[in-house]
Amino acid sequence: MEELMGIYIEDMKEYLAVLNDSIVLLERDMSDKAAIGEMFRAFHTMKSSTAAMEYKRTAGFIHSMEDLLHEIREGRIPVKTNIIRLFYDTYDLIEEFVKSVITSGKEGDSNTDAVLVKVKAIIGGKGFPDADDPKNGKTGEKTGVFMLHKNDLGRIRKAVKNGDQVYKITVELAEDCYFKSVRAWMMLEEIAKVSRIICSSPVKPDEDDFKNGEFKFDGSTIQAHIASEMSREELMRELDNKISEIKSVDIEAVKSEFTPVNDDIENVAGIIEDIIGGDNDATWTSGKSSDDGNKDKIGELLVQAGCINPEDVDEIIKKQKESYPDLKFGQIAVNEEKVNAADILNALNAQGNVRRDINQAYIRIPANKVDNMVDLMGELLITQSLHKQEITDTINGESRLLSSIIRMERIAKDLQSITMSLRMVSLKQTFQKIYRIGRDTAEELGKNIIITTSGEETEIDRNVVDKIHDPLMHLIRNAISHGIEEESIRLQASKPAAGNIAIVAYNQRGNVCIEVSDDGKGLSLEKIFKKASEKGLIDPSRKYADDEILKLIYLPGFSTEENVNNVSGRGVGMNVVMSEISRLGGRIDIDNSPGSGCTFILKIPVNLATINGTIIDIYGSRYIIPTLNIKQILKPEQDQWISFKGKRSMALVRNEVLSIIPMGSILGKKTDDEDCEMNLIMVVEHEKKLMVLPVRSIQGKQEIVVKSIGSDFRHLNFISGATILGDGRVSLILDIDTLFKMTESAKPGKEAD
Repeated sequence: MEELMGIYIEDMKEYLAVLNDSIVLLERDMSDKAAIGEMFRAFHTMKSSTAAMEYKRTAGFIHSMEDLLHEIREGRIPVKTNIIRLFYDTYDLIEEFVKSVITSGKEGDSNTDAVLVKVKAIIGGKGFPDADDPKNGKTGEKTGVFMLHKNDLGRIRKAVKNGDQVYKITVELAEDCYFKSVRAWMMLEEIAKVSRIICSSPVKPDEDDFKNGEFKFDGSTIQAHIASEMSREELMRELDNKISEIKSVDIEAVKSEFTPVNDDIENVAGIIEDIIGGDNDATWTSGKSSDDGNKDKIGELLVQAGCINPEDVDEIIKKQKESYPDLKFGQIAVNEEKVNAADILNALNAQGNVRRDINQAYIRIPANKVDNMVDLMGELLITQSLHKQEITDTINGESRLLSSIIRMERIAKDLQSITMSLRMVSLKQTFQKIYRIGRDTAEELGKNIIITTSGEETEIDRNVVDKIHDPLMHLIRNAISHGIEEESIRLQASKPAAGNIAIVAYNQRGNVCIEVSDDGKGLSLEKIFKKASEKGLIDPSRKYADDEILKLIYLPGFSTEENVNNVSGRGVGMNVVMSEISRLGGRIDIDNSPGSGCTFILKIPVNLATINGTIIDIYGSRYIIPTLNIKQILKPEQDQWISFKGKRSMALVRNEVLSIIPMGSILGKKTDDEDCEMNLIMVVEHEKKLMVLPVRSIQGKQEIVVKSIGSDFRHLNFISGATILGDGRVSLILDIDTLFKMTESAKPGKEAD
């Protein structure tokens, strides 16, 4: 029963994710039959498995939602905003149920009665109870939360690549507009005359749907992304004042993130996205050698990557070859662009094996088994390193034994890489939850917000993914509460009425980067400094650099909100963000543009079990420093040292004066011993700052298995962990963040604390 319970809980989590994604899609397009079908199947499966586990009350509740979806599928009940909100409430109740089952094994006491009353009334043809109650959806029409999905982003990138200009159009209906459906249809018709609509909210209806009365729109904001050869001014002339009862029309070019980047791998990755299904208009084929009879190289790559079925290769090539007769062997054509096989493979690898989950077998394994395997692999690498060191010390020159041990080392590293990948999960579910939080926050505050996400397939360690939920939650709530201005203020500043928030994830140098950006008012340095001074958090007489002022927002108790509400004002959120990200060994960068917006960039290690480390000798002891932090290693000349009161405290490197990390003071050594550590210097980087770390020698570089240090050594805050090297001795891992802080806080001529 315990094993069945584990399987049941994991199934419920998966179907909740499907349900969440489908609700978001249905909110975007309330006629999306595919989303309705996905929701129906999710409810049906959850109902059956919940009943089998004898949670009868919850099974009955889910069964009622299945009945509602059946009526919607049959076309007897139209999807409206109130029903979307009902689905979100249902999702929350099922999620609460799952949490209760996990913690207590029981259904819990969530009250489903209110939702059931509404469902029964809708199915019974009585409409939505208390339809005029603001809680039931009328105020929600004003928020206009609109999410760009993967297909939309793919089409936008494609349009830009083809030379079109892409714009976002925001149309505000007049407050006294009584025929909103008519005005929305007419406006979308006008837009379609002068451009190609990529996506819109509401979705542009067919003329028959409009005439038959099937198209309904009760909102106040019409939004569309379009592709056009016209300039913004030309489009404005074509659209402005064409239709009555329109309050405003705003047109702006899309942001730069939609523009294809120059990097070849990224371009190919976008093409692969189209092949896999990112754009339904994409076609592909591959060249086949006419003289060597070999299997098609591209076909093999895509089959191995799981993009297509093996049996479909020949048929697809046969059908498409006629359209692209000039393709060479090992090439693929997507939207008339030819790409080589090697680029395809690189793109797949660079994007973390982007692929459809088809024709692949899966085995469900308990998470603790994977964790144990990761730990054992770490021990295996340490033992293997010990053996290699012993054999190298006892054998001079080449030998079969040494060759075998080197080969075993390569196999062990490959095996560890595969083992670590088993613990990697995508950010998709995290992004779904954050989107929902953003949607609800915008609705609560009555703000018009457009939320976009990309890079949700980026993978991160399973042990990390749950810990980044709270930081992301606080960031998106702050962006909506503090960053995005009220509509009237945005319009006065010549901004579109709808605010934009983008959540983007990508891999960079061993880190997963997550950006949360908004096009609001940005952070005011003056306001931050004033508030921090009023609260006694800083010395108002001291002069602070801009980046120092920005970092004051992370202080506990700091907030610029005058009035405390359900979203902000307590001075807790940003402190949580900094604390959690620091615990994960990550960091936060801020890209602030006052008046235009702000971007928070989280940089988090992909996994916390291993790092690529460089072994250094300081005062005769070996330490590890993460290789990614090292910018340069050099042997200094005497004229590069800069002394203060007879002590070397800075160094001149490439015409830049850099502070020296005082390792002698930090380690409790006598200052007279400092000079013996000046054989080599390493220029290390942290948060875009550079400092100099003096070392006696560099002893090598290798993959390091990170071990946590015991509580007895926690006072050594400049140590982030430990590892066992090849000779069996323990080596400490230096915490670059802390070393930088200790150096900055130490006054010239004095020792660091």
